[in-house]
This record gives sequence, structure tokens and C-alpha cells, in this order.
Amino acid sequence: MIEYYKSNIKQAKEKNPRIRKIAMMTIVVLLLQVVLPTLTMINEDFFNIGVMASTTEQYNIGTAQELWDFAEEVNGGNTFSGITVNLTADIALDCDSDNQWIPIGTYIQNTTVECGFNGIFEGNGHTISGIYIDTEDSYQGLFGFNTGIIRNVNVTDSYINGIEEIGGIVGYNYGAGEYEGLIYNCSFSGTITAGKRENGTAKGCSKIGGIAGYNVGIIEKCYNNGSITTVAGGSATGGVVGLNDDGTISECYNMGNLTGEFGGELGRHCWGQLGR
Repeated sequence: MIEYYKSNIKQAKEKNPRIRKIAMMTIVVLLLQVVLPTLTMINEDFFNIGVMASTTEQYNIGTAQELWDFAEEVNGGNTFSGITVNLTADIALDCDSDNQWIPIGTYIQNTTVECGFNGIFEGNGHTISGIYIDTEDSYQGLFGFNTGIIRNVNVTDSYINGIEEIGGIVGYNYGAGEYEGLIYNCSFSGTITAGKRENGTAKGCSKIGGIAGYNVGIIEKCYNNGSITTVAGGSATGGVVGLNDDGTISECYNMGNLTGEFGGELGRHCWGQLGR
């Protein structure tokens, strides 16, 4: 059909410029009908790449000890890039004050120390319970620092206390890796506290959230059902994310309680996207 109009443009130009214009507009419309659906499909595929992503190399975790070993490997410098880590069973860590959980992935601000997770953590709908963290350090949660994909995992019956970048799933979700720091279809149920008082003086805290404390990546289809409590001076505290900094949050919700003395924003969003 397009060739038909092309063959007649020359004659139309000599006989009637208006006919030529109509012919050209018709060709444009026909081209758009072909191109636009293709562009839409490409855009949807790009958005869902993290949800459907997989790798050839697999690493399975089915016990508490295997989860501890995995955390130790990541914190030792193995990013697991190009590897899918599969949770094959529900895991009860049963941590306590004498045996505290050490988050998967570390990040020390203003230094070159950066041992983040950059693979695919596939929870397969399983639950990790019994996390216990009571520290004055930052970047706390099941994961401390993530640049990969964390999906389909639920954290329950857990207690996490820290100062900054505290989240039930990850403390700092950073969109700089191959998968842009994606957290998909995850949930938290437990208790998060942040900050403390020393000799009656509040020690401030910031970036506290049920899913992620600090998000510079993508969080989709996640929810928090845990309680979050901060002391005076607490800022950027939210049910799902404490601080969303040029990140994307979509189809997420909070059912947990937020209590305490907030010295700053109750959940803060600066740039990025909310909703879809």
C-alpha cells in the first residue's frame, strides 16, 4: 500500500499539491501504525527485564548455615554478578543478641569499601525469619547494600535496630549495577527501631523504611507490615522507603505502624518516580 502512494506522489505533485500532501500524511499514519506498537513492546520488555531475568549459573540456599555462608562470601568481595541465588526453603535464622545477623553486602561511606550484591536473589516465595540486629552501624537489613535483583522473598519475625540506611529487606538499594538495584514482590513483618538516647540526649537517625532505608533503584510490588519506631531527630522515615532519591517506587503499600519523635520528613521523595 505504501508503494502505491509513493508511485502516485509525482503525478499528484504536478496535478494537485493538496493530493500530494494527503498522500504523504497517509504514508506517515501507516508507518506509525507499524512502529508504535513495536516501541511499546520494547518499553515493556525493558521495564520487566529484572522480573524475568535469569542466569545460567545457579547457587542454591536451603539452610540457615548456607545463608550465613552466602552472606560471608558477599561481604568478602564476591558480588555474585551473573549468578542466580535460589532460596529453596523457608529459613529460620533464630538470631539473638549473642548471635546477630550480619547483612548481606556492605558499604562504608566516603571510602572505597563496597561489597554489594550484584546478582539475582530469587526467594521463590519463601520466608526468612529470625533476623536480629542491634547496632550503631548503618546499612542494615537482610541485605546491607544491593545493586542487583532481590525478588519474591518475605522477611518475618525479625528485629532490626541501627542508625542510618535501615530497611527490612535492604538498607541501601543502589541503582548502579546491571539490574539497576531492583526489589520486586518482597515484604517485611517485624520491628525496626532507629536511633537511641544517651544520657537523655537523642542520637539522630535517618533513612529508615520497612522495605528499604535508602532507595536509588527500583522497588515494585512490595509491602511492609512491620512496626517502625524512631527517637527524636529521626528524619526520612517511611513505611516502605525512608528516602527515595531519584529511584522508582511502584505498586507498593504500608500496613505497619510508624511511631516516635520525627525530627524531619516522614518518608521523603526527591526526584525519581512514584507509582505507575
